[in-house]
Amino acid sequence: LTDGATLIYDYVTEPYLAPRIRPLAAKMNNFVAYIYQTLINAAHLWLLWIIFMFLPKGLKRIVSVAVGTVYPLLSSVTAAATEEIEDDTYWLTYWSCY
Repeated sequence: LTDGATLIYDYVTEPYLAPRIRPLAAKMNNFVAYIYQTLINAAHLWLLWIIFMFLPKGLKRIVSVAVGTVYPLLSSVTAAATEEIEDDTYWLTYWSCY
């Protein structure tokens, strides 16, 4: 005995529908992942903004200086220690603009 669904898959779905549906499914999968990542990033930014709004004024300044100076300084030192040239160029551009 044969299963009717197997026959339909073997003779209709696989040879005729699958080649047309696979590229669409891949595009939709990328689109869904893009939407998901955008929503997660927005939620994280909103959470950081809320936390930052409740910090005292002095602590806000310390956080701003740390994010704007200390993190790039550490990243620049790390970039200078590696063999890659692209990261050196990135951080040198950052410091020339800062």
